[in-house]
Order: sequence, then structure tokens, then C-alpha cells
Amino acid sequence: MTMRFDAVVSVRFLSSAEGGRRGDIVGQVYACPLFVAGRAFECRVLLQQGRAVLGDSYELPVAFLCPEEALAVANEGADVSLWEGRTIASGRILRVLPTNTLISAVGAMSLRTADLHGSAEE
Repeated sequence: MTMRFDAVVSVRFLSSAEGGRRGDIVGQVYACPLFVAGRAFECRVLLQQGRAVLGDSYELPVAFLCPEEALAVANEGADVSLWEGRTIASGRILRVLPTNTLISAVGAMSLRTADLHGSAEE
């Protein structure tokens, strides 16, 4: 499966003691609202290792369901939060990706850092 991604975010998932989820997120793709600039946008987040451990930080590709609306306010450096009835992760937008950036979700565990950061280096 190949997905189109719009941005890369750096987020830290809150621990249960900090008010986050009760358990880790397991799976390749996680669906949730992403808050930026005071607005919520439905998105899909690619978990490259197939899991997000509470209390840990990650750089994750994000696909917005309505990219035109989200990218109008989702600027590099903007604060973001992932939401599941409450904030479960917070961070910032590292990079807005060029239109139609495709990343394979099947081989996500071997996703190169260069794919996220736009480098052509091998």
C-alpha cells in the first residue's frame, strides 16, 4: 500500500500518568484528529515501526483527509497535537511535503530518514 503524505511532524506521546492513552498505539497507520492553529483536521499518521510507545518521541509522516484546508494553516514550526478525546501527543510540524509525496506503508519499517526529510542521499 502506498499513501500520499502532506507533512512530517515531530511528536511526543504522553504517558498514561500525563493524561495520555492507557496503552501504546499498535499498527502501521493511526487515524486521529490533528490540531494546528486552533483547528482540528482528520489525518492518518504512519507509524514506521508499527507501534508508538507512550512517553517516546517520533518523527512521523501525516496525510490530511482535506489537505487543502489543513495546509493553509499547517506551517513548518507550527505547534500540533494529536487527539483521542483528549490530547495524546504534542509537538510541531517539521516539514510540509511537496504535493503528492508518496510513501510505501508496506515497507514502512525500512523507511529511510531521507524519505522524510527530502534528501536524495542514499
